[in-house]
Amino acid sequence: MANPSVLYEVKDQVAYITLNRPEKLNCVNVELITELANIWERFEEDPSARVAIFSGAGRAFCAGIDLTESSANMQANRHLYLKATRVNGITVLKPIVGAVHGYALGTGWGLATRCCDITVAAEGTQFGYPEPAVGRGDVVEYVPYMPLKMSLVMCCCRWHFIASLKRNAAILIYSMFVTIFAESSSNDILMCLRIYTLKMPLMSLMHGMR
Repeated sequence: MANPSVLYEVKDQVAYITLNRPEKLNCVNVELITELANIWERFEEDPSARVAIFSGAGRAFCAGIDLTESSANMQANRHLYLKATRVNGITVLKPIVGAVHGYALGTGWGLATRCCDITVAAEGTQFGYPEPAVGRGDVVEYVPYMPLKMSLVMCCCRWHFIASLKRNAAILIYSMFVTIFAESSSNDILMCLRIYTLKMPLMSLMHGMR
């Protein structure tokens, strides 16, 4: 594929998974969700990859669904959307570290929280969930992955929050070089995997307690 919507590269047991529609702020369309759904399966089955760093190219991680995409087309591919936005620790059992910057809105918010075991965000990253303004979205599915009250306010009132070093909301915030800190987290995970020889996802522990 000449210009894939999702990039996949493995270095030293770390898979670098990158949303690659920078001209659209990595907004989700059918092509992207098709490729991302396949990438998660590829990552899970790849013996050379033990942990992933999940990021977005350009100015944003993911600014939500591409509104130029036909809603009927997206609905017809709902099964692919669900595979692309799968919950880590349930359907993907290898650890995933999110390296988030710019915007993480709507579907981007879900990818940054539900799809990642650890989320590292650059200071100033804008997180938001605007779907309630148009009568869409699911409040409950995001609640376990962020503090309860913050999740409810964001999902019910469509408020945004900006990642700040002064206010850490279950997301690791760094002022710059977010990928470097994500790589540091992935290296720590690899060390633990070598010690325990396990592939125990962090989020599965949370689900076991629910």
